Amino acid sequence: MKSYKRKQIIKHALIHYINREGATQTDLNTEKLVLRDIERDIVLMKDEYGIPMTDSDKKVWEEMKL
Repeated sequence: MKSYKRKQIIKHALIHYINREGATQTDLNTEKLVLRDIERDIVLMKDEYGIPMTDSDKKVWEEMKL
């Protein structure tokens, strides 16, 4: 399995996991940081592989440029 696909699976699983009941604010803060890292990796891979970016991807891309 390609690393891009792995990152997408991790991203979707993490989004689902973040929405669970009983998570502490500390847990959520940490998990959101990990999600942000994964989203950045995905955007870089999309750029490298020529995969079209969504509006959400474009926001991440712009934040990375700052």
